[in-house]
Amino acid sequence: MKELEKRYVENFYSGSNWNFEKTTKYIFEINGYMIEAGYFEHYMNNTLIKVVIELPQSYGCPGKCQFCASASINNFFVLDANILEELFKRIYDDNRLYETSYVLLTMTGIGDIFFNFNNIKKFLINIKAYKNLYVTLSSCFWNKELLREVDELDKYIKVKNIQITYVTNEKDKINRLIPFYQGREFYMDEVFRYIEMSDKKFYRINYIMIKNVNDSKKDFNDLCDIIKKVRDKVVIRIAKLNETGTTKRNGLLPTDISVLMEFQDLLRKNNVNSYVFYAYKNDNMNCGQLITEG
Repeated sequence: MKELEKRYVENFYSGSNWNFEKTTKYIFEINGYMIEAGYFEHYMNNTLIKVVIELPQSYGCPGKCQFCASASINNFFVLDANILEELFKRIYDDNRLYETSYVLLTMTGIGDIFFNFNNIKKFLINIKAYKNLYVTLSSCFWNKELLREVDELDKYIKVKNIQITYVTNEKDKINRLIPFYQGREFYMDEVFRYIEMSDKKFYRINYIMIKNVNDSKKDFNDLCDIIKKVRDKVVIRIAKLNETGTTKRNGLLPTDISVLMEFQDLLRKNNVNSYVFYAYKNDNMNCGQLITEG
Protein backbone atom coordinates (compact mmCIF):
# COMPACT_ATOMS: atom_id res chain seq x y z
CA MET A 1 0.00 0.00 0.00
CA LYS A 2 1.39 3.38 -1.04
CA GLU A 3 0.22 6.82 0.07
CA LEU A 4 -0.26 8.98 -3.03
CA GLU A 5 -1.71 12.24 -1.72
CA LYS A 6 -3.15 14.14 1.24
CA ARG A 7 -5.66 16.90 0.56
CA TYR A 8 -6.79 19.38 3.24
CA VAL A 9 -9.81 21.72 3.46
CA GLU A 10 -11.85 23.59 6.09
CA ASN A 11 -15.63 23.96 6.01
CA PHE A 12 -18.50 25.23 8.14
CA TYR A 13 -21.30 22.77 8.93
CA SER A 14 -24.69 22.44 10.48
CA GLY A 15 -24.26 19.43 12.78
CA SER A 16 -25.29 17.92 16.08
CA ASN A 17 -22.79 19.49 18.49
CA TRP A 18 -20.19 20.97 16.11
CA ASN A 19 -20.20 23.60 13.37
CA PHE A 20 -16.74 23.58 11.79
CA GLU A 21 -14.63 20.80 10.27
CA LYS A 22 -11.00 20.43 9.26
CA THR A 23 -10.79 17.61 6.72
CA THR A 24 -7.80 15.64 5.48
CA LYS A 25 -8.44 13.13 2.69
CA TYR A 26 -5.80 10.45 2.16
CA ILE A 27 -5.44 8.71 -1.19
CA PHE A 28 -3.72 5.31 -1.13
CA GLU A 29 -2.81 2.98 -3.96
CA ILE A 30 -3.96 -0.57 -3.22
CA ASN A 31 -3.69 -3.31 -5.84
CA GLY A 32 -3.17 -0.62 -8.46
CA TYR A 33 -6.37 1.29 -7.52
CA MET A 34 -6.83 4.62 -5.74
CA ILE A 35 -8.73 4.31 -2.45
CA GLU A 36 -9.70 7.20 -0.15
CA ALA A 37 -9.75 7.43 3.63
CA GLY A 38 -10.43 10.48 5.78
CA TYR A 39 -9.40 12.24 8.96
CA PHE A 40 -11.66 14.95 10.43
CA GLU A 41 -11.47 17.38 13.32
CA HIS A 42 -14.84 18.67 14.52
CA TYR A 43 -15.07 22.01 16.32
CA MET A 44 -17.78 24.03 18.01
CA ASN A 45 -16.52 27.50 17.18
CA ASN A 46 -12.87 27.22 18.30
CA THR A 47 -13.26 24.28 20.68
CA LEU A 48 -12.25 20.82 19.46
CA ILE A 49 -15.15 18.41 20.06
CA LYS A 50 -13.83 15.18 18.56
CA VAL A 51 -11.56 13.64 15.94
CA VAL A 52 -12.77 11.09 13.40
CA ILE A 53 -11.11 8.48 11.20
CA GLU A 54 -13.22 7.40 8.23
CA LEU A 55 -12.27 4.15 6.49
CA PRO A 56 -13.51 2.50 3.29
CA GLN A 57 -14.75 -1.09 3.26
CA SER A 58 -13.94 -1.85 -0.36
CA TYR A 59 -13.05 -0.49 -3.75
CA GLY A 60 -16.39 0.10 -5.43
CA CYS A 61 -19.69 -1.12 -4.04
CA PRO A 62 -22.31 -3.62 -5.32
CA GLY A 63 -25.08 -1.49 -3.78
CA LYS A 64 -24.77 1.12 -6.56
CA CYS A 65 -26.80 3.66 -4.52
CA GLN A 66 -27.71 6.42 -6.95
CA PHE A 67 -26.98 9.14 -4.36
CA CYS A 68 -23.38 8.05 -3.68
CA ALA A 69 -20.22 8.72 -5.69
CA SER A 70 -19.09 5.12 -5.09
CA ALA A 71 -21.71 4.01 -7.63
CA SER A 72 -19.49 5.43 -10.39
CA ILE A 73 -16.72 2.91 -9.62
CA ASN A 74 -17.04 -0.03 -11.99
CA ASN A 75 -14.78 -2.60 -10.31
CA PHE A 76 -15.24 -4.10 -6.85
CA PHE A 77 -13.06 -5.84 -4.30
CA VAL A 78 -13.23 -5.92 -0.51
CA LEU A 79 -10.43 -4.77 1.78
CA ASP A 80 -9.23 -7.53 4.09
CA ALA A 81 -8.70 -7.08 7.83
CA ASN A 82 -4.94 -6.56 7.47
CA ILE A 83 -5.35 -3.74 4.93
CA LEU A 84 -8.02 -2.08 7.08
CA GLU A 85 -5.71 -2.24 10.09
CA GLU A 86 -2.82 -0.76 8.11
CA LEU A 87 -5.03 2.10 6.85
CA PHE A 88 -6.20 2.77 10.40
CA LYS A 89 -2.70 2.77 11.89
CA ARG A 90 -1.33 5.05 9.14
CA ILE A 91 -3.93 7.74 9.90
CA TYR A 92 -3.89 7.17 13.68
CA ASP A 93 -0.10 7.54 13.88
CA ASP A 94 0.13 10.33 11.29
CA ASN A 95 -2.12 12.49 13.47
CA ARG A 96 -0.61 11.37 16.81
CA LEU A 97 -4.02 10.20 18.01
CA TYR A 98 -2.44 8.23 20.84
CA GLU A 99 -2.30 11.66 22.53
CA THR A 100 -6.10 12.08 22.18
CA SER A 101 -8.62 10.83 24.72
CA TYR A 102 -11.48 10.22 22.27
CA VAL A 103 -11.21 8.96 18.67
CA LEU A 104 -14.26 8.04 16.62
CA LEU A 105 -13.69 5.45 13.89
CA THR A 106 -16.43 5.46 11.26
CA MET A 107 -16.86 2.73 8.66
CA THR A 108 -18.66 5.11 6.32
CA GLY A 109 -16.28 5.48 3.38
CA ILE A 110 -16.33 3.65 0.04
CA GLY A 111 -18.48 0.53 0.17
CA ASP A 112 -20.87 -0.86 2.76
CA ILE A 113 -20.22 -3.09 5.78
CA PHE A 114 -22.93 -5.48 4.52
CA PHE A 115 -20.60 -6.74 1.79
CA ASN A 116 -17.49 -7.13 3.97
CA PHE A 117 -18.61 -7.65 7.55
CA ASN A 118 -16.38 -10.65 8.32
CA ASN A 119 -13.22 -8.66 7.53
CA ILE A 120 -14.54 -5.61 9.38
CA LYS A 121 -15.36 -7.70 12.44
CA LYS A 122 -11.88 -9.25 12.47
CA PHE A 123 -10.25 -5.84 11.99
CA LEU A 124 -12.21 -4.22 14.83
CA ILE A 125 -11.42 -7.06 17.23
CA ASN A 126 -7.74 -6.75 16.25
CA ILE A 127 -7.68 -3.07 17.32
CA LYS A 128 -9.70 -3.46 20.52
CA ALA A 129 -6.58 -2.59 22.55
CA TYR A 130 -6.93 1.08 21.48
CA LYS A 131 -8.74 2.27 24.62
CA ASN A 132 -9.55 5.76 23.27
CA LEU A 133 -11.46 4.31 20.30
CA TYR A 134 -15.22 4.37 19.60
CA VAL A 135 -16.88 3.06 16.44
CA THR A 136 -19.75 4.03 14.13
CA LEU A 137 -21.01 1.35 11.75
CA SER A 138 -23.19 2.44 8.84
CA SER A 139 -25.14 0.54 6.20
CA CYS A 140 -27.93 0.83 3.64
CA PHE A 141 -28.60 -2.90 4.04
CA TRP A 142 -29.29 -3.63 7.70
CA ASN A 143 -31.28 -6.73 8.64
CA LYS A 144 -31.77 -8.50 11.96
CA GLU A 145 -28.85 -10.89 11.35
CA LEU A 146 -26.39 -8.05 10.77
CA LEU A 147 -27.73 -6.16 13.79
CA ARG A 148 -27.22 -9.25 15.95
CA GLU A 149 -23.63 -9.49 14.70
CA VAL A 150 -23.00 -5.91 15.78
CA ASP A 151 -24.52 -6.60 19.20
CA GLU A 152 -21.95 -9.39 19.59
CA LEU A 153 -19.19 -7.10 18.38
CA ASP A 154 -20.18 -4.54 21.03
CA LYS A 155 -18.69 -6.93 23.60
CA TYR A 156 -15.21 -6.26 22.18
CA ILE A 157 -15.33 -2.62 21.05
CA LYS A 158 -17.19 0.52 22.08
CA VAL A 159 -19.97 1.08 19.55
CA LYS A 160 -20.97 4.75 19.44
CA ASN A 161 -23.56 4.64 16.64
CA ILE A 162 -25.37 2.19 14.44
CA GLN A 163 -26.22 4.36 11.43
CA ILE A 164 -29.17 3.30 9.28
CA THR A 165 -29.20 5.02 5.91
CA TYR A 166 -32.81 5.73 4.96
CA VAL A 167 -34.34 7.40 1.94
CA THR A 168 -37.84 5.92 1.72
CA ASN A 169 -39.93 2.88 2.58
CA GLU A 170 -41.57 2.80 -0.87
CA LYS A 171 -40.44 -0.27 -2.80
CA ASP A 172 -40.50 1.27 -6.28
CA LYS A 173 -38.35 4.20 -5.17
CA ILE A 174 -35.95 1.90 -3.33
CA ASN A 175 -35.48 -0.21 -6.44
CA ARG A 176 -34.60 2.90 -8.44
CA LEU A 177 -32.35 4.56 -5.87
CA ILE A 178 -30.62 1.39 -4.62
CA PRO A 179 -30.44 -1.08 -7.54
CA PHE A 180 -29.08 -3.85 -5.28
CA TYR A 181 -32.60 -4.25 -3.87
CA GLN A 182 -34.10 -5.10 -7.27
CA GLY A 183 -35.43 -8.65 -6.86
CA ARG A 184 -34.39 -8.74 -3.18
CA GLU A 185 -36.21 -8.27 0.10
CA PHE A 186 -36.18 -4.83 1.77
CA TYR A 187 -35.81 -5.30 5.54
CA MET A 188 -36.50 -1.86 7.01
CA ASP A 189 -39.63 -2.96 8.88
CA GLU A 190 -37.63 -5.85 10.35
CA VAL A 191 -34.90 -3.41 11.40
CA PHE A 192 -37.34 -1.22 13.33
CA ARG A 193 -38.85 -4.26 15.05
CA TYR A 194 -35.35 -5.26 16.13
CA ILE A 195 -34.67 -1.78 17.52
CA GLU A 196 -37.99 -1.90 19.39
CA MET A 197 -36.88 -5.06 21.22
CA SER A 198 -33.31 -3.85 21.80
CA ASP A 199 -32.03 -2.38 25.08
CA LYS A 200 -29.50 -0.25 23.16
CA LYS A 201 -29.88 3.44 22.31
CA PHE A 202 -27.06 3.88 19.82
CA TYR A 203 -29.21 3.94 16.67
CA ARG A 204 -29.06 6.84 14.22
CA ILE A 205 -31.20 7.13 11.11
CA ASN A 206 -29.41 9.00 8.32
CA TYR A 207 -32.30 10.45 6.31
CA ILE A 208 -30.78 11.58 3.01
CA MET A 209 -33.23 14.12 1.64
CA ILE A 210 -33.63 14.27 -2.14
CA LYS A 211 -35.74 16.85 -3.98
CA ASN A 212 -39.10 15.50 -5.23
CA VAL A 213 -38.20 12.01 -4.00
CA ASN A 214 -38.62 11.97 -0.22
CA ASP A 215 -39.16 15.61 0.81
CA SER A 216 -42.96 15.84 0.92
CA LYS A 217 -45.12 16.12 4.04
CA LYS A 218 -46.39 12.60 3.28
CA ASP A 219 -42.81 11.27 3.33
CA PHE A 220 -42.19 12.99 6.65
CA ASN A 221 -45.42 11.74 8.21
CA ASP A 222 -44.74 8.21 6.95
CA LEU A 223 -41.38 8.11 8.72
CA CYS A 224 -42.87 9.53 11.92
CA ASP A 225 -45.42 6.73 11.84
CA ILE A 226 -42.80 4.05 11.13
CA ILE A 227 -40.55 5.07 14.04
CA LYS A 228 -43.22 5.91 16.61
CA LYS A 229 -42.46 2.78 18.67
CA VAL A 230 -38.70 3.44 18.73
CA ARG A 231 -38.58 7.23 18.91
CA ASP A 232 -36.91 7.14 22.35
CA LYS A 233 -34.09 4.96 20.97
CA VAL A 234 -33.19 6.75 17.73
CA VAL A 235 -31.74 10.04 16.55
CA ILE A 236 -32.63 11.28 13.08
CA ARG A 237 -29.89 12.98 11.08
CA ILE A 238 -31.68 15.00 8.39
CA ALA A 239 -28.94 15.12 5.77
CA LYS A 240 -28.76 17.36 2.73
CA LEU A 241 -27.85 15.44 -0.43
CA ASN A 242 -24.28 16.20 -1.46
CA GLU A 243 -24.06 16.56 -5.22
CA THR A 244 -21.61 14.41 -7.18
CA GLY A 245 -21.13 13.41 -10.78
CA THR A 246 -23.22 10.34 -9.93
CA THR A 247 -26.17 12.31 -8.53
CA LYS A 248 -26.12 14.65 -11.52
CA ARG A 249 -26.12 11.77 -14.00
CA ASN A 250 -29.07 10.26 -12.13
CA GLY A 251 -31.01 13.54 -12.00
CA LEU A 252 -30.98 13.74 -8.19
CA LEU A 253 -31.01 17.18 -6.59
CA PRO A 254 -30.68 18.44 -3.00
CA THR A 255 -33.71 19.84 -1.22
CA ASP A 256 -33.77 23.42 0.06
CA ILE A 257 -32.49 23.78 3.63
CA SER A 258 -35.85 25.28 4.63
CA VAL A 259 -37.52 21.92 3.88
CA LEU A 260 -34.99 20.08 6.05
CA MET A 261 -35.87 22.48 8.86
CA GLU A 262 -39.59 21.83 8.35
CA PHE A 263 -38.96 18.12 8.80
CA GLN A 264 -37.01 18.78 11.98
CA ASP A 265 -39.93 20.82 13.34
CA LEU A 266 -42.29 17.93 12.64
CA LEU A 267 -39.98 15.47 14.37
CA ARG A 268 -39.76 17.70 17.42
CA LYS A 269 -43.55 17.85 17.59
CA ASN A 270 -43.47 14.05 17.58
CA ASN A 271 -40.86 14.00 20.38
CA VAL A 272 -38.12 12.62 18.13
CA ASN A 273 -34.53 13.70 18.67
CA SER A 274 -33.06 15.05 15.42
CA TYR A 275 -30.64 17.48 13.84
CA VAL A 276 -30.07 18.98 10.39
CA PHE A 277 -26.75 18.09 8.77
CA TYR A 278 -25.07 19.81 5.83
CA ALA A 279 -21.85 21.48 4.70
CA TYR A 280 -21.91 25.20 3.89
CA LYS A 281 -19.91 24.71 0.70
CA ASN A 282 -19.53 21.84 -1.75
CA ASP A 283 -15.80 21.04 -1.72
CA ASN A 284 -16.16 17.43 -2.92
CA MET A 285 -14.91 16.23 0.48
CA ASN A 286 -18.30 15.67 2.13
CA CYS A 287 -20.45 12.60 2.87
CA GLY A 288 -21.09 10.48 -0.21
CA GLN A 289 -18.46 12.34 -2.25
CA LEU A 290 -15.07 11.24 -3.58
CA ILE A 291 -12.25 13.51 -4.66
CA THR A 292 -11.16 10.70 -6.99
CA GLU A 293 -14.58 10.38 -8.65
CA GLY A 294 -14.25 10.00 -12.41
